[in-house]
Amino acid sequence: MTYFKEFVLALSILIVILWIVNEYIAHLLSLVFIPILTGILLISLLAEWIEPSRVPKSYFRYLVTAIVVIAFWYLLMKTLSGWNLH
Repeated sequence: MTYFKEFVLALSILIVILWIVNEYIAHLLSLVFIPILTGILLISLLAEWIEPSRVPKSYFRYLVTAIVVIAFWYLLMKTLSGWNLH
């Protein structure tokens, strides 16, 4: 049983709260987490391609979702703020 909708909702709430509390830290964390999660995803996919394992497909789904959700909120918040850090 996966909790996909709850994961998306919880991640979105955390990101929005972080953007409301401290825009600068949220900006930096977004710019750090997106490449790190993308790197983890690419390495995991490469390892899975070389030697298939029993890693559930939901692992990849959660990684892609985290990347998309963080990127979505980053772009939305930066667009709303006019691409300025206050």
